This record gives sequence, structure tokens and C-alpha cells, in this order.
Amino acid sequence: MSSPIRRIVLADDHEAIRLGVRSALSVHPDWRVVGEASNGRDALELIRTLQPDIAVLDYSLPMMNGL
Repeated sequence: MSSPIRRIVLADDHEAIRLGVRSALSVHPDWRVVGEASNGRDALELIRTLQPDIAVLDYSLPMMNGL
């Protein structure tokens, strides 16, 4: 029996960090990055729209922090 697909949103203002986290998550066949944001407002909008299972947020995002 396979695991359910986990939908993930990433939010970090540094593209290199998002790329690294996305790369690290990609080794898990049941995990999918479904959205990325570089600021808190865009992250919140993505989360509201996409309703991911997991959100990986930078604590110090511009425009609205990750908390």
C-alpha cells in the first residue's frame, strides 16, 4: 500500500534556499512541491488557494513573517 501524496508549499525570500529545499524534498516519491513564494503575502495566498498538506516557511519573510 503506497503513502498518500503530500502536497507542499515552500516560502523563502532566497531562491537558492527554495531550490535546495525543493531538491531535498524531491527524493521522496510521495512528496510534491505544489507552490513557492518569496514573501509572506504570496505564501498566504498560495496556502489559501492550494490548501497544501505541509507549508515550509522561512520565519523572516518580507511583507508578512512566517509565523
